[in-house]
Amino acid sequence: MVKIVKKSKPMTVDPIKVSQTMGATLAFLGLDKSMPLLHGNQGCSAYGKILFIRHFLEPVPIQTTALDHLSAIMEPDKNLKEAMLTICKKDKPEVIGVLTTGVTEAEGTDIKRVIKEFREEFPEHDDTLLIPVSVPDYQGCLESGYAKAVESIIENVIVQRFIEKRSKSHSNDLVIIPSAMHTPADIETMRLIIEMFGLNPIFLPDLSLSLDGHLSDLRYSPISYGGCSKTLFERIANSLGVITVGRSVKNAGMLLHLRAGIPFFHMDGLIGLEANDSFISILMQLSGNAVPEMFKRQRKRLRDAYLDTHFYLGQSKMAVASDPDLLIALQSLAAEIGIELQYGVTSDIGYSADVKSALQESNYQKVQEGDFEDFRKLICSYSVDLVVANSYLTEFCEEQELAHYRAGYPIYDRIGGSRVSRVGYEGTADIAVEMANLIWQRRPEGAEPYISDFRRYSGDAYDTASTSYASH
Repeated sequence: MVKIVKKSKPMTVDPIKVSQTMGATLAFLGLDKSMPLLHGNQGCSAYGKILFIRHFLEPVPIQTTALDHLSAIMEPDKNLKEAMLTICKKDKPEVIGVLTTGVTEAEGTDIKRVIKEFREEFPEHDDTLLIPVSVPDYQGCLESGYAKAVESIIENVIVQRFIEKRSKSHSNDLVIIPSAMHTPADIETMRLIIEMFGLNPIFLPDLSLSLDGHLSDLRYSPISYGGCSKTLFERIANSLGVITVGRSVKNAGMLLHLRAGIPFFHMDGLIGLEANDSFISILMQLSGNAVPEMFKRQRKRLRDAYLDTHFYLGQSKMAVASDPDLLIALQSLAAEIGIELQYGVTSDIGYSADVKSALQESNYQKVQEGDFEDFRKLICSYSVDLVVANSYLTEFCEEQELAHYRAGYPIYDRIGGSRVSRVGYEGTADIAVEMANLIWQRRPEGAEPYISDFRRYSGDAYDTASTSYASH
């Protein structure tokens, strides 16, 4: 069992984590005709806009109640009601995600009560879904905020509105809850895999339809366009199963299972041969169909990619700085291809017991909750060839001449981060090839030759001549 080192510094220096308020915002950006509303000061939304625009290179709709130092104390409820009313009248969204920030959490705002009062005062806007999510930015990380938003959508919309109407008719709808570590391209890849088995995937949320970089027919939209629509929520309640992909969203899938009786399956990730074999097995079970020939060919190509990249990735040493889900998902790839996992520094491990137990059972030599300063210090104690992290570590990796595989939020020094797929047989093969190429650039001679501990050694020569008995 890996020892988890909890954060002990009184302050964070050069943080790894993105606030959980931003994680909840990301989840609502995966809903169609949605508007994330941050109940806090104007800087909270400005930071989120900059982060997501730099990462996706797309316009991102975010609104704020724009509290100042007086209204944050004297009348925050009034600001929130006015903001919801203005958005309903002007932008006409189908969904508004009402998200707290550090300011309003510290003040003690009860957003559920405010939403109830808003419903009583303005019944003409009952068709607009108002979904409260408590996500103070002084706790958690992007992953935890994203997961809380998904759980709130399930609890406040699907359970309250549609579970009682659940029909017993056969459905081919399969609900997939992807975690925040997945790119729009990842979700699109999952969709294609599931559809090949004759099933109809519904993603909650669905960034592949909203932040995948497509050009809209609309010249300008003040709300999100594309994503999981309001009309799909009833179908989610009647689906034949739910699969969660990522440890952080496991509780969301369990909630849907317990409240709606939907069969539940969980995957820590879809990176690696074994993980994808398990995923394909679940789809075979749910659909009753055989594995399409295309996936058999992809699996063979992945095995060949492992062989091709082994001389650069085998015995290479990797360190990861990210939210927990990515640390957990990369283990399968590392074990299968021979990468030695040195250490991982993660943003927050305390938000979920499931996440903490997965990290304790991981293959890393050390896992530490901390920031990039901790990551840079640990590299003095561990030999590392490859670093997996977001763009904030680019300069450090260049200085240390380390191969840097970019993943997480944000990626701002490369174009097309949202177009990179890391799931499925093909996505895993792409990761292996990309990592091998990165190491090749730094170490063109390849991996050092492996020398068995059982080989004879004498002085400076291996395999010294032994007495021959051939003539006896």
